[in-house]
Amino acid sequence: MKKNLLIMLLVLATGLWIAGCAFTGSDGGEDAQQAGSDQPQAEQQETVATGEETPDDPSAEAQIDKADVQLYYISAAYVFDGNDPVNGELMPPIAGTVDRGSYNTIYMATVQTLRALNPIPEDQAEKYYTMLRENYKVNSVTVDDGIAYVDFASEGLTGGDLDEMLLVDQIVYTLCDSFTEIDAVKFTVDGKNATSLMGSVDITEPIVADYL
Repeated sequence: MKKNLLIMLLVLATGLWIAGCAFTGSDGGEDAQQAGSDQPQAEQQETVATGEETPDDPSAEAQIDKADVQLYYISAAYVFDGNDPVNGELMPPIAGTVDRGSYNTIYMATVQTLRALNPIPEDQAEKYYTMLRENYKVNSVTVDDGIAYVDFASEGLTGGDLDEMLLVDQIVYTLCDSFTEIDAVKFTVDGKNATSLMGSVDITEPIVADYL
């Protein structure tokens, strides 16, 4: 009787020991499986958090586009001697190229275009003149709804009737003929509306290039 009881106790103890080992192994297996599935997810989240994504157009920000423009210079013979303009044209357009900027904007292009009006290219200097003199300061150029807004500084903005007329025409024709986005030019002085730049040409409304 005692022998049978001892055998039963040994069998029961062995069963409990085996069951305990199986439970521990089951937990370890689930933990390992869960850790294995979590690791790639954690790595993926870290990648997204650091912004390591492929841009739609990696070269977009570095792209520099050129714009073909028409630069209107004035016949030097007409300005200085009163002679007939070159080839009968007071302001014949000369083809040029300017940068539109890294984002291909017209704003950069218009500024570069006005800068190109002074100085005149060396190979054209004997034939042509520009009214956009160095002492005339353009504060800004913006474009909105087909109108280019050109703002001049009042300081140094002086000249006669012919100077003002040619300056206005030179800018209006250059911008309107160079950019399809521009239909007219509105001039301002020191950021404010004005009646004229130098006292002669009415600039209260946008000016169009009437013979283009």
